[in-house]
Amino acid sequence: MAQLLQITVPYGSHQLTARIPNSWHVDTLPKITSSQAVITLDIKTIDLQNKHKVLILFTDATRHSPDQWLAEQILPHIPLPPEQVSFLCAVGMHRPSTYEEKVAKLGAAIVNTYTVIDHDPKTVIHIGDIDGIPIEINPLIADPDTFIIALGVVEPHQYAGYSGGAKTAVIGCSGANTIGHTHSPTMLTRNGVRLGAVENNPFQAFVRQAGQRIGIDKIANVVMVGDTILHAQFGDVMDRAKRSQMN
Repeated sequence: MAQLLQITVPYGSHQLTARIPNSWHVDTLPKITSSQAVITLDIKTIDLQNKHKVLILFTDATRHSPDQWLAEQILPHIPLPPEQVSFLCAVGMHRPSTYEEKVAKLGAAIVNTYTVIDHDPKTVIHIGDIDGIPIEINPLIADPDTFIIALGVVEPHQYAGYSGGAKTAVIGCSGANTIGHTHSPTMLTRNGVRLGAVENNPFQAFVRQAGQRIGIDKIANVVMVGDTILHAQFGDVMDRAKRSQMN
């Protein structure tokens, strides 16, 4: 019987152990430490455009996004008291998050100071269509007096090519009709809908166009390796799409 080599690989917050043939060649990438990474979120100022409320969209427990770190960078630049700033967890069609999951994503200080709620897909409103796909959004996002900031992580995505950008709002804060259309066999079998493809990807095109239609004011995204932030950017939705996904 051939000898087996035991390897350990990261799996979420844990690790998995596997045995593979000893004849296989295995390369181990060096771990990137914070001293090797450039960690900045360049925020000069946040112009709220005369809006009197801020809604920060953050990812749920299924996404490995450092939303607490992003929020802590952004909050000092928001010229409003905590009672005028809220957080909306972009659960999409997933179950509501627990208090413990909210704390894990944002930290106890934020959760206990600001209003932090889950998106409810049953409450969405329909604001239009793009190529026959309905755009459904949380009514809080549609409030014209609310400044919208979407947090997220840019990483390979099996349908959108890459996640991040407007996807936290367009998919994470949408309803059954939007998610049903964008995740249907009709969409997923279209040319260009695949992992790592950004240009000429109909799924990604819908996310970008719907993000503009919704009117997301700012995006805060990171690129990560494991738990290490390699790059962080704060900007407009299309600025982020062009620079973070294309570079």
